[in-house]
Amino acid sequence: MARLIIQQRKIARILGDKARFAARSGGADSTRSRGACSFGLQHYVSWTMASDKVQVFNDINFADEVLNSNKPVLVDFTATWCGPCRALAPIIDQVADTLGDEVKVGKLDIDESPLTASKYGVRGVPTVMVFKNGERAEQHVGLTTKNKLLDLVRG
Repeated sequence: MARLIIQQRKIARILGDKARFAARSGGADSTRSRGACSFGLQHYVSWTMASDKVQVFNDINFADEVLNSNKPVLVDFTATWCGPCRALAPIIDQVADTLGDEVKVGKLDIDESPLTASKYGVRGVPTVMVFKNGERAEQHVGLTTKNKLLDLVRG
């Protein structure tokens, strides 16, 4: 832990006030790097790891995992550079934990899977879609609450 704090201070000196703000924002002590950061700390700031119940979808597995699923699927269209997406991540984890095996929950990075994102008309992130029987049933664009997501899935 002490090494991490020293590393944060070195980064803060190198990158200036923006880095100091990001290092104090609480993201630097978790376990998984999420890539680019809006504060310019591209590979130094880590974010919390997703729940084991949250799957990763992409252009290759989307049809098999989402469209051919025998249960409802909640898909979070996200991007590593998106601040609201990072704020929604723990809410998606909570929804996955709450719903358990009743619903499949996953994330799709729009930069890594542009074909699927464009096929479903994703123009802003975060966008959350619910698929039932291979069809898009519900959609919400923007940051939202756990209860609204649960209503979206159950509605």
